[in-house]
Amino acid sequence: MSRLTSRERQVLLLLAEGESNRILARRLGIAERTLRAHITSLTRKLGIGSRLEATLFAYHHRDSLELHGEAGHQQPAALSGR
Repeated sequence: MSRLTSRERQVLLLLAEGESNRILARRLGIAERTLRAHITSLTRKLGIGSRLEATLFAYHHRDSLELHGEAGHQQPAALSGR
């Protein structure tokens, strides 16, 4: 997980919520196409084969992803619930 960028970690955390790409992109303030690019990148880096696997991975590793995010990166409002 350390190879993921801050934005990829954000996307991965949001995947755990089970929302559609359209909703996740809106929450992050990015285009849906950009979100899909982030998902493709993070699945390659993690050796995961699909968005579904990435969602399950994020769900099961949510605590460590959130802790990693606190180590030097602020969570965006979309993640912190503000």
